[in-house]
Amino acid sequence: GIQLDEKGTKLAKEIARDLESEEFSKIDVALPGFINMMVFVGVLFLGLIYIWKRGALNWPAAASLAGPPSRRGGETSHSETP
Repeated sequence: GIQLDEKGTKLAKEIARDLESEEFSKIDVALPGFINMMVFVGVLFLGLIYIWKRGALNWPAAASLAGPPSRRGGETSHSETP
């Protein structure tokens, strides 16, 4: 286990006492955390809807949105002969 000195032991006991007190309720922490989580998931969901409506999730449509392929690396022109 974790070895605590006297000061650490007092701090751990004080924190445990605070967590068990009536002033500190789990709902006081859980509700704002849950609301923040739902806002985050909502923003992600709206982003998914946006890119879905735009057609970015359809592979052929997504390729057309990107424009023509670049000529960098790998592609060779057939009109040039060595």
